[in-house]
Amino acid sequence: MLSYCVVQDQIMAAWSPTSEKDWARRFGFVAVPLFGKQRSSNQPGNHFVLLDGQRSSLTFSRGDAQSLLKSRRPIEWAWSANVRGSILVDEVTTNIYGVNWDQPSDVREGREADTLLKGIEVAPLLGAETSIARAMDVFRSIRQEVRDYGGRDLDAIHAFTVLLMLVDSIRQGVMPDNVRMLGGVLTELTRQGRVSIEPGTLSSRVAALPIRDLADQLLSGNGPYSLDPYLLMRHASGTLFQEAHVRLAEPLQTQPKLFILLRDEVPRPRGRAQSDIHYTPTSLARFLTEQAVTEFRRLNPNAGSVKVLDPACGSGVFLVEAVRELESTGLAMKITGMDSSPISVAMTRSSVSSALRDSVAAVESTPPDIIKGDSLMQEWGEPDIILMNPPFLPWRRIDSKTRNAIEGSLADLFHGHADTAIAFIGKAAHTLRPGAVMATVLPAALLGSESAAKLRLSLSGPDWRMVVLGRVRGYGYFKDATVEPAFVVISRTAERVCCIRTLMAESDALDRAIRAVRTEPFDKNAEGPGWELGVSSALNADDWNPRPARAKELLRQFSQDAVVRPVLDLFDVHLGIRTGDKHVFVVPLSLVQQMDPTERRFFRPLADTIKRGRIRSPQFLFYPYDDRKLTITSEAQLKSLVPVFYSARLAPNKSNLQEQGRLQGRHWWELARPHLSWHTFGGPRLVSTSFAGREAFAFDEAGEYAVRQGNAWIWKGSRDLNTEEWFVYLAVLNSPIFEAVLDYFCPQMQGGQYEVAKRFLKSVPLPDVTLLAQRKKKQLGEYGRAIHQGKRVPLYSLSASAAAAFGVTLQDFITAFPLMPSARLEMDFEQLASKWKRETAVFSSDAQKMDHPSIRSVLRMGKAAIPLILRELENRPAWWFGVLQTLTGSDPVPPNKKGLLDESAAAWVAWGKENGYEV
Repeated sequence: MLSYCVVQDQIMAAWSPTSEKDWARRFGFVAVPLFGKQRSSNQPGNHFVLLDGQRSSLTFSRGDAQSLLKSRRPIEWAWSANVRGSILVDEVTTNIYGVNWDQPSDVREGREADTLLKGIEVAPLLGAETSIARAMDVFRSIRQEVRDYGGRDLDAIHAFTVLLMLVDSIRQGVMPDNVRMLGGVLTELTRQGRVSIEPGTLSSRVAALPIRDLADQLLSGNGPYSLDPYLLMRHASGTLFQEAHVRLAEPLQTQPKLFILLRDEVPRPRGRAQSDIHYTPTSLARFLTEQAVTEFRRLNPNAGSVKVLDPACGSGVFLVEAVRELESTGLAMKITGMDSSPISVAMTRSSVSSALRDSVAAVESTPPDIIKGDSLMQEWGEPDIILMNPPFLPWRRIDSKTRNAIEGSLADLFHGHADTAIAFIGKAAHTLRPGAVMATVLPAALLGSESAAKLRLSLSGPDWRMVVLGRVRGYGYFKDATVEPAFVVISRTAERVCCIRTLMAESDALDRAIRAVRTEPFDKNAEGPGWELGVSSALNADDWNPRPARAKELLRQFSQDAVVRPVLDLFDVHLGIRTGDKHVFVVPLSLVQQMDPTERRFFRPLADTIKRGRIRSPQFLFYPYDDRKLTITSEAQLKSLVPVFYSARLAPNKSNLQEQGRLQGRHWWELARPHLSWHTFGGPRLVSTSFAGREAFAFDEAGEYAVRQGNAWIWKGSRDLNTEEWFVYLAVLNSPIFEAVLDYFCPQMQGGQYEVAKRFLKSVPLPDVTLLAQRKKKQLGEYGRAIHQGKRVPLYSLSASAAAAFGVTLQDFITAFPLMPSARLEMDFEQLASKWKRETAVFSSDAQKMDHPSIRSVLRMGKAAIPLILRELENRPAWWFGVLQTLTGSDPVPPNKKGLLDESAAAWVAWGKENGYEV
């Protein structure tokens, strides 16, 4: 595999530090002019933005570096453009200077570009107010006052857009001093051609709002920098409006007045607003857009124009990036967006219109067409490029009208329980003509799910070419994500090109991976910390998931080891019982307790719920079978043998059960699929939930539980397992490294679990415990017993022991099969906590303990550390009270309970439960 460093050395051969293009090529940036058509810098030198990602984007200035530093303009530009800092290169000396806007006095100088750039990237943000944060403070006030003037959230978005343009006009000296009210400002900005809000959009009451009174607040705020709204809109409009959309989903809070002319009554807090946020990070939208445009131009070298569509446009981030990417191509642009939300339409219209007005494109483009409506029910025309992050709603949460729209959009590609994301991608596939391109974000589960099978089969066919296929591990890249994301770039062409670029990255490494795609040869593999680029020659329609190259090497090693065998060589994995009507046949403990012992023998505890490797059995299943046959064969027996159940559940539902036609001649009180061929009781077995991950496997030692929503793992080896060996399997299956193996082989579902059906387990490796050395069994057996007894086990040691059972070191294992972010976080926390306790045991000062490097690392984990700390309260809780107070800003311990460890710990646990943490 090609090293990232090797490629960087090759690029260094032709490197000029004064060239923004060389910086872009070397580090994987996108270089764009800092100022567009509507503004010149009024400063000597040449100025650009090097766009990369959430941490590394920066301004780049070439000229008299010392003069520019003294002026502080580059730093203020960086702050206004919402990038991390500035690089300045002196044209004469070629010295390089790096500075972060929140540390303006710390100017780093040198000739090593890598070192200076890293200094900007890794420097912590020192709590200073960002330009986005200032804008959002003002937006909250606007929203509050618009409501008081009888307006809606849509009016607040219009008012916010007007304020941004107003402040820019004031800075440029083109706004008359006597224009103060929102309606008058809008009229003047419309005359200047700076806004695209239709006349009459605002009511007369809202138009009377004195918007100019907020100009100083937006310009200066409480920070050291004066905001340039032009740069904020040019380089961060997507982030700006996405953040505004997030605020609209929050309850309206009372806060101090910022206007001096408004009435004095206090606004009432409002309930939670409707949210339809599609929050696509700008760096990913930019990457997908440039890949789609590059592919379109490759397929259409003589095109003179291009039609771009985003059918789920949200705040317009994709379309703004399309304008930016296309302005240097000479293509006339026709930009179309669709969204069902009027707020999204307003945001997109504002951001895209602003981008087009500021575009330096040589060819005049038509005004954008931003349409309000349900995209699945609209005609999409004939776009050349479709860019989107479609909404994701699973089938079970969709109303009948939308289900019909999904079926209509997919047509012959409809299969199973399709979700809305599948429908958008399917409609795009039906819409695109030869030579057109689609770039889309999608849930990672769709890369292998059954409901997307027909869609994948079609797009894997000869009429399509996959250009880029990527998957992000974890949920941290997208704000408030509930599914892991993936993305694809696909063109409609029968042309066969050498390869597909695959990309795999952890959430915190995707931006680095995107930069690497720009610097690496397209047909070469490469890897770096948290990311891997691969090359594939063909698509497997059954499973699009990109695979780590090192995992394939380790699997080959396993295949040659007699100890490691496929799961299905060791276990028969059986799908659980299907009841046919769970509301009838599944009953609570309270009903079973009303039965006499004779009736109770027909009810089995269910293994539906497994938490932390243990079965939790709050429900029971009616199971009238024994010795693989039905034991209640007449209704008279039914009334006699199970009278409580008959009266409470069967009799009231008899007609429905008889009419279902589900049993094909069997008795109406039978289960739909009792699985008599294997579902016997009395022998040990492992059980799992249908969708499993770490801690979702349990040991049913006495074989007493009925398996319904899950799988039973029945040993089929040459000899029976002893109890210690069963516990070895329990430990391995619940280890973080086995979860990483499931991630490789099994499709991931919403919520992060994996579908562990038999068809996905056929190649999953597992040690044959009967061939393991006793020393390897001993520790794992102890860990499995502890899990079975509800005790916590150290994840790092568990993982190391499980890897040893596979015959490899833990490091080799996790290099090939990277751990899930949640497991890695918990293991890191575990080690930090252990080191902290060990090294501060003799400290008497709480301040000393809180200043330890380990605890600072825990604090950097943020809120993700809170549930882990809450679980630690059972073990020396006094260590953690100060940490919890720092992380949460709360202290739920009553004054009269201070100093009482058990009571204080109980108060924190109660706080955790109230705030939704599982403890």
